[in-house]
Amino acid sequence: MPRSALTLHAAMSAVLVQMGGKRLGADEIATLIARHDLYRRPKDGRPPEGFQISLRARRYPQLFEGDESGQFRQIRLRLADKTPWRARASRRV
Repeated sequence: MPRSALTLHAAMSAVLVQMGGKRLGADEIATLIARHDLYRRPKDGRPPEGFQISLRARRYPQLFEGDESGQFRQIRLRLADKTPWRARASRRV
């Protein structure tokens, strides 16, 4: 199985940027990733499911925000720091 060119969180970021920064549901993000074939699971080559999107968003709080209740049913990019996430990661010591 060929590996995805993007990581799941990079694919999520790409979808959210394309949607103009609005909040999207985890299932909706998963559907858009699958539709544009941005990421496939290494284990079985299938696109991600909604629960994987929520879990990844929780794992990367520096990239993603949940909804007002602190849940990750509705997700958007964290925009407080305008520096691209790859650059922020490379600055860490």
